[in-house]
Amino acid sequence: AILTISSLIKMGYDPLAFRFMCLNSHYRKQLVYSESNLKQASDTLNKLRNKISNILADGDIDENKFKIYNDKFIKEISQDLNTANALSVLYELLKDNDVNSNTKLKLISEFDKVFSLNLISKNEIDDSLKEYIESKIEERKQAKINKDFDKADSIREELLSRGIELKDTREGTTYIIKKEV
Repeated sequence: AILTISSLIKMGYDPLAFRFMCLNSHYRKQLVYSESNLKQASDTLNKLRNKISNILADGDIDENKFKIYNDKFIKEISQDLNTANALSVLYELLKDNDVNSNTKLKLISEFDKVFSLNLISKNEIDDSLKEYIESKIEERKQAKINKDFDKADSIREELLSRGIELKDTREGTTYIIKKEV
């Protein structure tokens, strides 16, 4: 079977999830494709994007920290195009509390010129939409606690009709904006 972008979309995946799955493997090694590997890559990419979307622009660019992380990234990507290790630099950056938000965002933007994963969403959502989504998630959570699964499903459908897809994870419910709202 041939995997195409349109078949990925029909399966409900962002085609960039496949790209992310490939980036996590070295190009010299045979890629092991399975739908479960694709789903895992999709979930991980969505968590990564959500984490990045929660970074609020703050502070001046720290040129020293920028250079340190940019050099690490270039070093890893230059070692036989090791994209998996370059992704590790991204994760290390996200965990580093000594790097301010604007420096992180600038570095992520630079890294994404190589990854092309749309890590920094161009569709910034306003606070009122974010509050609305979070209130609906909380309302759905309460409905599930009260075993009112019809209400929980209707909230999920209502959000989906507005282009907001909910993802239930062990850490809680996250969301992805699928289309312009």
